[in-house]
Order: sequence, then C-alpha cells, then structure tokens
Amino acid sequence: MPPNAHSRAKSRFSRGVFAKKIPFDKRNRKGRALISVGARHRIFKFNPLYFADFFQMKLKPLGKITLFLLLAGAAFGAWKVLGPRFAPQVAATPSSNGFPPNTSPSDFAPAQRTTSEIQLVTSASRKGWMLDQIEKFNASRPKGTPIRAKYVETREGMHAILGGKLQPTLYAPSSVIWADRLASAYDQKTGHTLLDTSDDASFRVLLKTPMVFLTTREKARVLRPLLGTNAAWSNIRAISSGQKSVPWGRLKWAHADPLSANSGMMALAMIVADYTDRTNQGGAMSAAVDSAAFAGYLKSLYARFVADSAVKKGSTALAQSFASEPSRYDFIVAYESVALGLVRENPDLAVIYPTPTVNAENSIALLNWPNTNAQNLQIGREFMQFIASPQALSEAKSEYFRPVRGAGIQSELQKYGANGFKNSYSAIEVPPYEVLNKVAFGWKTLVARS
Repeated sequence: MPPNAHSRAKSRFSRGVFAKKIPFDKRNRKGRALISVGARHRIFKFNPLYFADFFQMKLKPLGKITLFLLLAGAAFGAWKVLGPRFAPQVAATPSSNGFPPNTSPSDFAPAQRTTSEIQLVTSASRKGWMLDQIEKFNASRPKGTPIRAKYVETREGMHAILGGKLQPTLYAPSSVIWADRLASAYDQKTGHTLLDTSDDASFRVLLKTPMVFLTTREKARVLRPLLGTNAAWSNIRAISSGQKSVPWGRLKWAHADPLSANSGMMALAMIVADYTDRTNQGGAMSAAVDSAAFAGYLKSLYARFVADSAVKKGSTALAQSFASEPSRYDFIVAYESVALGLVRENPDLAVIYPTPTVNAENSIALLNWPNTNAQNLQIGREFMQFIASPQALSEAKSEYFRPVRGAGIQSELQKYGANGFKNSYSAIEVPPYEVLNKVAFGWKTLVARS
C-alpha cells in the first residue's frame, strides 16, 4: 500500500459517508464496496486496514448516532437468529396420564384436515394379502384419498399408537388382544374411546391361523410324539433340563420376542395356559405367574432357547432364518400360514400342532381419534367393508390364512398332509393381556441373563 493510503482511506470514509447528510447504499459485488455520494459513485476494494482506520476517525454527532443504530440492529438480528440455539433446554416431565404436561389427548390426534393419504398399520406377516387388497381398493377409486400401509410388529405398533408416535386411521393387529389392550389403555389415559371392539362397524375379525411348531421332516419323527400331545411344554422342559433326550444331542428351539411380535406372545399364551392348568391355577393366572415356582419353571423351560438376532427382530425374521438354515434350531413356534408357505418351497420341512394351540386372529379396527377427519373415517369404513367381503377373504387363502367364515384352506392342508398339516385341531382362548404382558417382561429378563 502507498505511504499515505491510510490517511486517504480515512478521509474518504469521513467525507463520503458520515461527514455529510447524504444517502448510504452498500452492495456486495465481486468483492467491492459501492458507496453512493449524491450523484457520484466511488468504488473501493475491501482491505482490513481500512477498518482499522475506520474506528479511529473523528465522527460528527449524526455519524455516531447512525453507527450506534447500525451496530445495535446487527446485534439484535444476531440474537434473534442464534439465541434459540444456545438457550437451555428443559426436558418435559410426563404427567400422570402418560402424556406430556399441559396437553390433552387432542394434542396427539390428527388435525381436522384432508390428508394426502390414509395410513393403515399392520405387521409384515400380513404384507402379501393386505397389500393386494389395499392396491385393489385404491384402484377402485383412483380419484380418492389412497390408503398406505406401514408395517410394524404388532406389539410395537400398538405402543406406537398408544404413545401418539403413529396416528393411523386403520389398525390391523395379528391378534384381538392387541386391539382390546389399545382400546382400554387409551380410554384409561385420555377418557376417549379410540375404538370399540364390540362394534362391527369399527372392528372386525377377518382371518385366523393357529400356532404350530415348525421343524424338519426328519426331526418331526422324533419330536411329534413329544410335542404333538397335551404334554408338549412339559416335554420341552424335560429335554431342556436333561431329564429327557433327543438323538441329535442338545435341544435348540426359539420363538419371536414377545415384547415386539405377536407370535412370541402367542407362544407365552400356550405356556401360561398349560402351566396354570397343570397347577390348578387357571382361575388365578396373575398370582400364578408372579410366583417363584413359575419363575423356576420358565428358567428350566428356556435353558436351551436360542435368543439370536432373528428372535429379536420378530416373527417374519425368525421364520426366514429357519427357512434359510433349518439346522439353527430344532424347531420354532410359527404361524401355520407362514409354515405352509415355507413347506411349499421346501418339502423337507414339517409342522406339529400343540394340543391345545391358540389362534392368532387377524382383525382390523377403525380408530376414532379426537378431532379426526370425517372424510378419513368414511374411507376407513369403506375399506373395512371392502376387505371383509367374501371375495377379499377368499383371496386370503393364497397366503394360507383360514377365514373366520366361509370356505377354508382344506385343499392346501390336505395337499401337504404328509408334512403334518391338518384341517382340525384343538385351540384354547388366549389368556388376558395383563397376564401375558407380565410374563413377557419376565421372559425378557430371563433370556437376557441366560
């Protein structure tokens, strides 16, 4: 810089901007500052040294006031933009009803507006048939709001809905116990009836599939006399604890995590029903599962349980794991519908029906959220009627579900009779959710420690 550049820059700023009552216009253009002085324009390149001189110059009163206002405005703007980022965050404490404080159930419900789609929450085990019906329904009304499915394991979906993370118009659980639980828990929390399982207009049981033991045909020859009787769970416990044996040595068995998957909860349903029946505590299930005797029973029963990643992922993942490598387990607890599909692909597989077993009753529910959109409810009702039609239910046979009413899947069951499938079986009612939920958490602790 030339010797007197500093003083020249200083005088330019003093004369051009603050020393006179003239308009000020500053624009960034290719690294230069454009300063308007009346009708004249002067262009300068930016240089840090100019700013050092800038703060040393002598300003007139009006210049000082102008500078103060500019700095104050800049500081306020920075505070508005950056202030919230550095403000302390205070965690909300849940209220007694399970929702954040100063909120109501309507705060967690969809607003009164027309949405671009209607959500249906169901499990991946129902993906094929359910997706087909959704696509056909949407195609029948191309200008209407479409239904879109979100696949979540049954229990996980129920809790997501209960907590407000998911707010679907339709919910299709793999068992009635989840719909019952959702209805009662939401009513207890909010005082609002989200769904009524006694109302055919908002809740219907569509299909059923019994729980079975899925194994190989080779191992079924040994396991059928042990697992195909009313002493199935006693025999599993005896083999796991070493009181009985199998020709191939150590037993390996599994079912899906009951804290995420319906099939896992159905396995616990059979275990609880069998234990309380054998100990004459069927009328006091809750007290029975709280006992030290039941804890000891579970510990020995699950001594040879394989708690791998497929178990944690859920029903579909476990079935796929067994299908890809049957040697991982001697048997798993699975839906008959899933097992029939796998046997069709691999005839070396086989099933054994527990006596008694339980049914997984696939249902669909219309959820009446607070402030819900009336149009969404109407479309939801139309879909429920569509999917409950004889035509739709008959198409469920392609996924090997048994319709609650109408023709069943006798031909497919007979076709694979050599693999253990049969049309008739003995089934019992599923124990109350509260009992099963208690056992599920005990199971989690037991398996995590083993």
